[in-house]
Amino acid sequence: MAKTLSTLRSFIVLLIVGATLALVLPPSHETLQALHINAAQYRVAIFTLILPYAVIWFSAFYAFSRLRQYAMLVRKTPEGEGFRDIARGVGVLAWGLALPTILSMLMGAVAQHLPGFKPVQTIINNYLAVLVPLVGFSIIGRGTRKLNDLVGARPGQRTIRLVIAIFLAVAALFIHSVLHNQNAHDNPYYLDIYLLLLTLIVPYLYTWAIGLLSGLEAALYAKYIKGVLYRRAMTALGGGMAIVIVASVATQYLTASFASKATTSLGFLLALLYMLLAIQAVGYVFIAIGAKQLKKMEEV
Repeated sequence: MAKTLSTLRSFIVLLIVGATLALVLPPSHETLQALHINAAQYRVAIFTLILPYAVIWFSAFYAFSRLRQYAMLVRKTPEGEGFRDIARGVGVLAWGLALPTILSMLMGAVAQHLPGFKPVQTIINNYLAVLVPLVGFSIIGRGTRKLNDLVGARPGQRTIRLVIAIFLAVAALFIHSVLHNQNAHDNPYYLDIYLLLLTLIVPYLYTWAIGLLSGLEAALYAKYIKGVLYRRAMTALGGGMAIVIVASVATQYLTASFASKATTSLGFLLALLYMLLAIQAVGYVFIAIGAKQLKKMEEV
């Protein structure tokens, strides 16, 4: 109970800080030009977006809290280590929704007064965008593998081939988009080609591979466990994890591929990003529901 309250307090503090910065910090001239609005209209738009962001952040922290409760409850069972890792990974993703956003706003304010700071801000944002899911997916993947080892679950050959084919298609499109931006739009990543390939593109692709495999293993585990109610709860939890991971990968793809807004409607791109964040929120809700049901069954 104490840890749950601590998690909720963390969410409230982060939300207050994020909302205050969003409303107080002045918008950049580039943003106003891209959206074709004035400063007053920008603040109205930001105000309307605070509630959706609050819902998304809350759903992530709530899922983390529920998972951590269940992991603590089964910590002495064979499944305990697996659920502990999954809870930690979801916690990384939850904090990764809030902290980089707040840091980005602060760096944006600095960049307005120090134009030379813009490349530093962009590079840090890009690396954080890949670092957070890399850590989160890796920890989740470690947990799902432990659970699948307990039941001897492994994906079928057809499933593996399908996942590989989808991943390669996405990877090819991603590499093409990033290199096109690099060559056509005055290097929006502020990295030379070798650093871009080795420190951004390759880590992104590795992160997505780990994430997709983790989502597949989470969904697979639910099919191999015994008990109708337990399987139903794990299906909700595993399905929620798969939704969060796929939507997170799609979000990263959009933000990295469309680094330049020269040929893309910024309003349309933002709408897509908010839709993907909303899908992530739905995934987190399923995770919380599954974890809550599992906890109830263990307490009986």
